[in-house]
Amino acid sequence: MAILWAVCHAQAQQLITLPEEPLPVRQDSFKIETVIDLRHFRDHIGVIQKGLGNKKVEINFPDGLASYVDQYLERNYSSTGEPLILIISDFWVGEETKALSEKGFVEATMTLCRRDTTGQLRALYTLSDRVQSGGMDVTAAHPNRIRQWLTLFLGNVTTSDWKKNPGELYEIGVELNAEVASLHEMQTFPAGLYQNVGELLKAKPSIAAERLKISDFQDHKIKIKNLVDVVGKKRVFAYSDGQQLYMSSAQYQSRQMVHYFAPVRETGRFFLIEDYLGTQNPAANGMMVVGIGGGLIGGAIAGLAASQMNANAGEGFIIDFKTGKTYVCNDKGILEILEEFTEAKERYLGKKKRRSIAVWRSCIVYLNRLSYQKSANEFH
Repeated sequence: MAILWAVCHAQAQQLITLPEEPLPVRQDSFKIETVIDLRHFRDHIGVIQKGLGNKKVEINFPDGLASYVDQYLERNYSSTGEPLILIISDFWVGEETKALSEKGFVEATMTLCRRDTTGQLRALYTLSDRVQSGGMDVTAAHPNRIRQWLTLFLGNVTTSDWKKNPGELYEIGVELNAEVASLHEMQTFPAGLYQNVGELLKAKPSIAAERLKISDFQDHKIKIKNLVDVVGKKRVFAYSDGQQLYMSSAQYQSRQMVHYFAPVRETGRFFLIEDYLGTQNPAANGMMVVGIGGGLIGGAIAGLAASQMNANAGEGFIIDFKTGKTYVCNDKGILEILEEFTEAKERYLGKKKRRSIAVWRSCIVYLNRLSYQKSANEFH
């Protein structure tokens, strides 16, 4: 069964490779000895749109992100010099569709480290940036965008003071499942803007609430008026006013001139986001369901096919923080989630009036408690 799952999963992904030619920046005084992938969701690097129906397909490197980048840089950057460690905490390839144009992008956060005499990692240089471009076929240009990002990062390193920099201690942190368990324990999150999943898991927003201009709560959502001024083109994950947590719509929908934050009603392994407007009419304002990721995000929140999103399709969205996948909060979405929970699925199917938000929410509450107990036993 495990082999069958792996084969099917591989077939569901599209593999990409980068052009085999030296990067247009070079310095033989250091080489990348090891690449560490710290993204929370590591089974792919993004989601592309294929065909006339814009079907969402996961993409990945043949050997996974860490192994591929490690070998690629050895072949196309440098294999000599001081051995350093490259840490990837965010890496996401995506596409944004608008009425008359389409853009492809790669957004990443990477840190170059060396090990000190005690074996601890010391951060020498960090870059968090985005490379994007349009065109008739944005999918085909993703390899070149990734090369541009790597060139940008390595070029900035070579002009920095990395050689003399003693570096700050870089702590990798705890296992993801232990952090996800803590989400079940938290009733509120500190006020501020969370730019990625890692910040949310650590309850440490990178942008203070005082810097944000929040519009009034309308239509079950809020907007941050000065979002572009604060973060530019970078993705954001969530916002908290200190009491209520709101999820960025960009985590489960691509957007055309629309970006808002919807309230999160349940937290834990499964987040229940109250966004019935998005599920009832995904075509409004040019929105289409897609996974454009969340910094895990590092990561990535896997997208939904547009065909799943019919009128009155559901009462919001559910994000699985263990896998990064997103589901519509409706009968079909709940059944997909319950494939992992045999006994709970049998009880759910036994309910005569199971197609209601009350039952769906009760199911998520139960699964969060069940997942928390399992994680607590494994990590505490």
